[in-house]
Amino acid sequence: GTDSDGLPALLARSARESLAAWCGAAEKRAARWSEAATALGGLFDTARRTRLSPLLLGGFEQAQQVVDGLLADRRGPEEWQAHRDGLAVLARHAADELVPRAAERGVDPRCLPDVVEQALLKAWAEDLLATDDRLRTTRSADLDARVEEFQEADRHLVDAAHRAVIEACNSRRPRGSGGGDVRVITREAEKKTRHMPVRELLGRTRGAVQAVKPCFMMSPLTVSQFLPADYEFDVVIFDEASQVRPADAVNCIYRGRSLVVAGDDKQLPPTSFFDSSVEDDSDSYDEAVPDSFESLLNACKAGALRELQLLWHYRSRHEDLITFSNRSFYGNSMVTFPGALDEGNDVGVAFLKADGVYDRGGRRDNRAEAEFVAERVIHHFDTRPGRTLGVVALSQAQASAIDQAVQQARLRRPDLNHCFTEDRLDGFFVKNLESVQGDERDVMIMSIGYGPDEHGRLGLNFGPINKGGGWRRLNVAVTRARYRMEVVASFHGNGLADSTNESVQHLKRYLEYAENGPAVLARDLVQGDAEPDSPFEESVIEVLKGWGHRVQPQVGVAGYRIDIGLRHPAAPGAYALGIECDGAMYHSSKAARDRDRLREQVLVGLGWRLHRIWGTDWYRGREAAEQRLREAVEQAIAAGPPTAATAPP
Repeated sequence: GTDSDGLPALLARSARESLAAWCGAAEKRAARWSEAATALGGLFDTARRTRLSPLLLGGFEQAQQVVDGLLADRRGPEEWQAHRDGLAVLARHAADELVPRAAERGVDPRCLPDVVEQALLKAWAEDLLATDDRLRTTRSADLDARVEEFQEADRHLVDAAHRAVIEACNSRRPRGSGGGDVRVITREAEKKTRHMPVRELLGRTRGAVQAVKPCFMMSPLTVSQFLPADYEFDVVIFDEASQVRPADAVNCIYRGRSLVVAGDDKQLPPTSFFDSSVEDDSDSYDEAVPDSFESLLNACKAGALRELQLLWHYRSRHEDLITFSNRSFYGNSMVTFPGALDEGNDVGVAFLKADGVYDRGGRRDNRAEAEFVAERVIHHFDTRPGRTLGVVALSQAQASAIDQAVQQARLRRPDLNHCFTEDRLDGFFVKNLESVQGDERDVMIMSIGYGPDEHGRLGLNFGPINKGGGWRRLNVAVTRARYRMEVVASFHGNGLADSTNESVQHLKRYLEYAENGPAVLARDLVQGDAEPDSPFEESVIEVLKGWGHRVQPQVGVAGYRIDIGLRHPAAPGAYALGIECDGAMYHSSKAARDRDRLREQVLVGLGWRLHRIWGTDWYRGREAAEQRLREAVEQAIAAGPPTAATAPP
């Protein structure tokens, strides 16, 4: 009994001893695990250690998962070191706090570079705004006032220069009786007959004449006729130098101490009607034979004279009027300005088909087309009495036919006779291709004349267009209009076969252009899907679209573009407001006069209502800037759709 009674006690004691030994071992293992876990946590930074410690020192299963995860992440240490290196780089720029902040906000790691870049750029912008005195003025009202102050000062400067020139000229005028030269001029003016020849009179009285009239405007021929050989000037200026032969210019050039030659080698060369038919076809060089240049302009360009290219185009009040020439002949180098009226019956380029027949073997004209043109002339003065008008024909025969048709039309409409004035600058005219350079009118009608004959055959002979450099004649003809060009032809451009003659091919393309618009040129001219130039513009566009407006970024074809055009809801073909942001286009001009006065003056002259948004104001005072934008939009829409502008640039 005793033995049996002691067995349980013995087993219990043995169990207690075993349990005590196991607990002691477990405590030692737990202590070692705690030491190991602490050591493992010590390999990480404070933030990571704080997150790992509860996991490692909690339940063993949880700790096992953490350890297994660390073991599975073989590249973890390498990536962690790269992470620490990256933080060190950010720390040098005081931006190391961005990473934990991004982590707290749950930013996608793939977006972290953009977040860092945005933060650094924002800090940089804030620093510039705080330290650069030029940027401290950020209110739109202050910036606009500064621009207006500059505009006024610049206009005063130009006016002062005009007055200074006039005063300088007046100071040279003879005082009192003026001496012998003045008496000679007075005596000649009082004569009724037996006047002194002009050449002799100018020679004897040159001192008084040049003092009173320091600027002479003469053709090379009249210079030879009326000025003595020793008449001299400080400066000699040639305009339309592409039409002046070098031989005709010599008598003018030697009279000046300085020479300015202005011209366009893409327009008409000197007339060749009276050229000798005998040409020297020898290709061999002979030093004794003078070089042969087509015009004074070509001779000066070959002589390596310093050149200055004039890039801004002013005449066309609608961009389509110059787009074809700019693209086809000038390499898109001209700076043109879009008009506020994008579409309409009074602006742009239009193609009008006439049912005419070209009299190839007889009068060499197209009477039906001429009568159609006469109808368009009457229609013009009925609908646009305030606009000047001119007609250009490709041939003299067609010009004569049109003139006769217009005279007949006038007999039927005597009430319009007052419209057919002969004023040199604004009067109505009908001219051929060779004689229209230098003329311009609000509206031009161009009659092709050539077309299908009585058998329906359409040839490729277009008179002066087929001649060498005929494309220059075409360039002159299609750039005479300020507001609208109407192209009248008895065939469609796509009905004309392709030609090896470059000029005829240009004519074909222009007819297609007139009928179909700029899309027939290159895709880079079609800006219906143009993209905003900057995120600044994108944010403005988002606001405008959010208000329910239709907008067009980058309005324009070549050169200068309006950053954002807002369509007028009552006239989809017109822009209610042009919005300019002070981005790349604004800063593209190096001169403040161009940037802050002349461009705005040109655009207002083209019918634009403008609103400028300053980047600093949009950035720092967004709510107020949006309110000003809303007010400008509402005022522009309330003012109604724009019409073709009449103010000069």
